[in-house]
Formats: sequence, structure tokens, C-alpha cells
Amino acid sequence: MSDDKNKKSPLRSYAEYSGLGLELVAIVLVCVFIGVKLDEWVPLKFPLFTLFFVAVGLAGSIVVLIKRTKK
Repeated sequence: MSDDKNKKSPLRSYAEYSGLGLELVAIVLVCVFIGVKLDEWVPLKFPLFTLFFVAVGLAGSIVVLIKRTKK
């Protein structure tokens, strides 16, 4: 009986990991958007804010990935 509770259906696992993938992509896209808008607002010749926020988004995505897959 306890084995049945520990098993997940394939559809449930698929939905869980699909949601995780979408969440990771959304984190990076939001950070890229913020960086681009800041670069438009502050006139620099180099896209400093975009690169910084891409790095922040990737780091945040890795942290979320590690936390969610540890379960």
C-alpha cells in the first residue's frame, strides 16, 4: 500500500517537470526584460544591465531547480 503512494503517474511527473521548465524560462525572460528596459533608460554604450540581469536570472533558475528537484 505504501508503494502505491510513493509512485507518481507518468502524466503527473510530466506536468510537474513541464511546469518547472516553464518557471525557469520565465525567470530568465523577466530578468532579461528588466535588464533591457534599464539599458534603454540609462544610456550606456555597453548592455551592462542586461548582462547583469541575465546572470541573476540564470543563478535564480539554478537555485529554483535545485530546490524543486531535492524533494
